[in-house]
Amino acid sequence: MTDTTTSNNSRKRTRYSSIGGPSKRARRNSEKGGGKQKENRKSTGKSKKKLTIRRRLTGMKKRICELFEQALTDSPDLPVINHLFKTADSSGTPRAPLVEILRSFRISNLIKNTHHLNQFHWASISNITYLFKIEEDEPGGGLYLKYRPVYKKKACTVYVDNLPEGCNREKLLRIAKCYGNVTELRIAKKPPRMIRVPRAKEITNWVKNKEDESQHEVNKYNQEKEEDGTESEANKDSRKEEEDDENETNDSRTGEETKEKEIEEGAKKIPECETNNKNIPSTSKPRRMINIGSRPRSFGFIRFVEEEPAERMIHDFRVNDPSIPYLKAQMMNQTLTKRPRTYREFHIMRLVREIRRLKQRKRRRPFLMFHRLARLRGRLSLFIRKERKCRSRAWMLLNGGTRRVGWRRSYQKDHHDGRTSTHSINTTENNQKTAEPTDSANVSRPSTSSASARSSDRRSNNRKRKLQEYRNLKRKNVKPKKTKRKRKHHSRKLPSYIPGRSVKKYFTDIQVISLSRYEELKKEYLEMVAAEKAKCANCSTSSPISSHL
Repeated sequence: MTDTTTSNNSRKRTRYSSIGGPSKRARRNSEKGGGKQKENRKSTGKSKKKLTIRRRLTGMKKRICELFEQALTDSPDLPVINHLFKTADSSGTPRAPLVEILRSFRISNLIKNTHHLNQFHWASISNITYLFKIEEDEPGGGLYLKYRPVYKKKACTVYVDNLPEGCNREKLLRIAKCYGNVTELRIAKKPPRMIRVPRAKEITNWVKNKEDESQHEVNKYNQEKEEDGTESEANKDSRKEEEDDENETNDSRTGEETKEKEIEEGAKKIPECETNNKNIPSTSKPRRMINIGSRPRSFGFIRFVEEEPAERMIHDFRVNDPSIPYLKAQMMNQTLTKRPRTYREFHIMRLVREIRRLKQRKRRRPFLMFHRLARLRGRLSLFIRKERKCRSRAWMLLNGGTRRVGWRRSYQKDHHDGRTSTHSINTTENNQKTAEPTDSANVSRPSTSSASARSSDRRSNNRKRKLQEYRNLKRKNVKPKKTKRKRKHHSRKLPSYIPGRSVKKYFTDIQVISLSRYEELKKEYLEMVAAEKAKCANCSTSSPISSHL
């Protein structure tokens, strides 16, 4: 018996090892634990696998790819890395060591947890972009970033005009990022606003300076006193005599002279304060001017990494381009013939006529005709239902709200639990409710003489009672729904906050044109201005009034 059991166990072990192999266990467990546990787990086949955490690195790799693209296209916000491309590979493509590029970026300050990326993760970044490539030239060697400088700045730059009021760099960057990676973004600014420093600020600064001076004098006096402690007694006596002589001379001065000097010294020390009396002359210096910033203008420039995002942005906002010939398009539309009726009316009238023709044959109507009539009626009802739904949605869009909100609220108040009832609402004439009788004996009840009516009422009551019990039981067993976390809105304190939380609505009226088109328009404008100035100069010289003068 023992021989058979051992043979069976050996078969199980060999079968398990041939199919699945030994279970994966941590190294520390194998060192600490004994061999018995290992054999038991092999025999039972219930080994626990070690859980591995797969980190989410896609967002991090995209951010690193954007940084590399911006740096390679000469972004002013990032350090220059063009001097690192000193060597080239076998095909002649310039390359730079990835370690040196990351060191120049100080990548840990820009993006956190980059130490989780291994060599394969860094190489996989080249699958996201077409601008550069990260790979190793030799097996087991270091990674290199390869980039061939083929970048057209003019084709990737767009001119943006008619920006909304209060638009800054951060707000414009939000809509620019919807189209692609942005290398550089600039908005023109108005002249700086200069204001004078308020008087209160000058007074506080003056008080602080005086306190510092007094403290410095006290420290200096204490230092001199410590140095004088080592002097001889003869020097001390001579110093005392000099102080006594000075005191006697000060006492000999008249009181009027001392008062005048005190007034003059006080006038110099006390700063002049603002007064409502304008006749008092100001003897103080003009207040200092400070720059409190400049407001943005209504135009700017956006430079993308590639040409495709610039073309897509121009295509989306071409409706606002004033140079498009709208009159020609309107003339083309006027030449087209207008339909006497819309498709909706034509289709409905066609269905109604067909149904009316089929309804005329009531007695001698074959089955196919009857079937066609039913299909046409269903199609017509479906078409009318869709049209009614579209009209209600259009009404809600125009009026900005639901159609019967007030009716729903009043209806939910009258019914229990805010749910609609299964029975119909009994209405009376002129919407007047009948008075309920007081005596229950005088109430006229409906006559249910037949046994079938009584049995049907009993069955319906039992059905309602069971349905109510089922609902109550279901409510007890149902778990409370988990509340979803509310979406975090954009902070209003940030400069990129847009009122209304809609980026597209905020930038609906902006005009976007290419940089080459902008330069052409600018050249035409300057030529027109020069011609106008020359015309005005000729008019002023040839005018009869100037000759008489």
